Amino acid sequence: MICEERRLAEMEFASGNYVLAAKFASYVLAKNPDCFVCLNLLGHASVKTGRLEEGIDAFEQAALLKPLSTESRVELAIAYGAMGHDGLSSDLLMIVALSSKCSPSSSLRIAYGLDVIGQPNLAVEVCRIAGRSTPDSAEIQHEMAAYLLKSGQPAKLAETLLCSAVSLEPANINYRISLASLLINLGRHREAIDCVRAGCSDQVGSVTCVCCLNRLAKLFFDGGETELAKLCVARVAVLQTWTPTQR
Repeated sequence: MICEERRLAEMEFASGNYVLAAKFASYVLAKNPDCFVCLNLLGHASVKTGRLEEGIDAFEQAALLKPLSTESRVELAIAYGAMGHDGLSSDLLMIVALSSKCSPSSSLRIAYGLDVIGQPNLAVEVCRIAGRSTPDSAEIQHEMAAYLLKSGQPAKLAETLLCSAVSLEPANINYRISLASLLINLGRHREAIDCVRAGCSDQVGSVTCVCCLNRLAKLFFDGGETELAKLCVARVAVLQTWTPTQR
């Protein structure tokens, strides 16, 4: 029965049903408190559903049994930060970031965690470290640009990174929107329009940020690109009819 409940917990977690995953994991732990797999799963499921104290406790108990994975260590550190333990969170995140086992995806998650606790400068460094091993990652360059701006670095540095991200993944409309937003802030509206015009017609349906769409609509209206502006407005109308679970 324990094996079946553990299997159900793993299935529900993989399906994104984190509340049920936590329940099934708790059933197993009631009978076998030292089940590392279920403690680790309970940690992740609890954090994802906002039960931070329960998640931290589960991760800490699991760590007493054997070392946590990089992903679990990162989520535990982020949970510490969400609970107000900024120093502990920052220290743990940087330890993982500087380890040889940190993947690009983990690095991006670490950078996010550092930004949440008000350390965008450290987030920049983590992205820089990750970029050395994956210099062709448009995602890393895109995120690093955002943290550069938050940490007060020159906009030119962010622009260079965003241009590179767009060059690496020209079909990614979100990268183009980020670059266009920066260009708008710099007063370079015609360049901003040129940046997003090419991909807007085909890709606007993939944009889920209402604020971004409204900003694009205004940019296009002001620049005389009426049809593109209407596309953005129509996409906003669609998003506003969706429920949160549909986004």
